[in-house]
Amino acid sequence: MERNTTGLSPANRRAARALKALGPVFAGTVYLFLLAPIIIVIVMSFNSALYLSFPPKGFSLRWYGRYFSDPIYIDSSLKSLLVGAGAVLLSTVFGTMAAYALQRYRPPMYGLINAMILSPLLLPGVVMGLALLYTLSTLGLGRSMISVVLGHTLYVLPFVVIIVSSALQGCERHLEEVAMSLGASQWYAFRTVTLPIIFPGIVSGALFAFILSLDEFIITFLLGGVHVITLPIRIFTSLRFAVDPTIAAVSTVFVFVTTILFVVATRLKARERQTKIPSTGKGGF
Repeated sequence: MERNTTGLSPANRRAARALKALGPVFAGTVYLFLLAPIIIVIVMSFNSALYLSFPPKGFSLRWYGRYFSDPIYIDSSLKSLLVGAGAVLLSTVFGTMAAYALQRYRPPMYGLINAMILSPLLLPGVVMGLALLYTLSTLGLGRSMISVVLGHTLYVLPFVVIIVSSALQGCERHLEEVAMSLGASQWYAFRTVTLPIIFPGIVSGALFAFILSLDEFIITFLLGGVHVITLPIRIFTSLRFAVDPTIAAVSTVFVFVTTILFVVATRLKARERQTKIPSTGKGGF
């Protein structure tokens, strides 16, 4: 809505017009600052030169061909997908259960439990990675694929809990109570009434968890060691010893996949808001 400036003095009206004119310029500058590095990497991925350079010397898809034919990069990509799938499965199941219990039953010490679930968001990645490394090594897991999956699960779990909790706030509890008053069991009422309503939120949380898992570096580095080399670790290792243009192609594919997932998750979240049923219950983070 356009702001009414008729009540302002001439000087203030000029200042308001200047700010209105400079707003798009400022926003464009910020977007350019944020997106320029990504755009440059994407452009360099199509460079025909044998080294990373900008502007490119010519157009070529050879670095994409090398990426999809290199068994080392393919192995790292598959490990990233495997770790992400495992973390999404565990975090979605346990995150949905935690969100449902917190929002529906409001247990004693609700605030403390909330703070404990959200604590991975506040801890530096190095601290959380080291704590997990010592804990999992004590349990005999050490540096392994299982340790990395568990670490990623702990890292993305708070995001799933927050997103599913938001979805549950838009779902009236009395809908389940009406179903149970008609003879449905609590599980049947949840499966046929609540779950379809919050399902876009669960999928949105799972997609955000997958994006975060794909991008995660520090926990993977500490818990995986030399046994689990995911794509971010492979890119970092390649940059240490050579400046191969294949890295630009790998990064571009990485950006493309995460962007698609982010757009899908955002659209699901928007759809959830459009279909949200007003809730009278308390709750929320």
